Amino acid sequence: MITINLPKIRNYQNKYVLAFGIAFLAFLLLILLWPSAQKSFEKTQIQVESLAESIRQHYNRQPNYWGLDTATALQKGIIDPQMNRNGKIISALGKELLIGGDSLGNAVSIGSREFVVTIPEISAKACRYLAAAPMSDSFKAGLLKIVISTDNQTQTFEWGGENTLPIDKEKAAEICGKTNALSWFFE
Repeated sequence: MITINLPKIRNYQNKYVLAFGIAFLAFLLLILLWPSAQKSFEKTQIQVESLAESIRQHYNRQPNYWGLDTATALQKGIIDPQMNRNGKIISALGKELLIGGDSLGNAVSIGSREFVVTIPEISAKACRYLAAAPMSDSFKAGLLKIVISTDNQTQTFEWGGENTLPIDKEKAAEICGKTNALSWFFE
């Protein structure tokens, strides 16, 4: 006669049920977190567009952007107060945005008719999304070029240049490395 030890079968089944439950919860978390990362990228793109527009509006009656940098933009109220964290402009990605005459955020020099918004030290995924993100017409109208800098290279994309704007997803994936800086140059 065969005897079946039911508690062992139940214990064995409970382990599978528990493992399945944990795997299912991990899957749900992944699904819930994936869109939030995507939304952070989208919101950061909107923030860059908004910053550029706010800066252009603020300086529209002046001959150039002389003296513009992050501190000046914050001091003059050009920046959305929600992005101001302890004197730094922080994007939806939680990364600092620099404003100035170059990608390092140095002040715009006298007579310069362009400014730069840079987001340094972003991941490859963020770089790929932001570099190839769809652009509004007003954003395109003031955009001169986008520069992607990695540990290995710096690549410039311009309207009608060797590397043309807008940047497609394949080119962004090819250029973006492990750590990147992305700079938008505006007039």
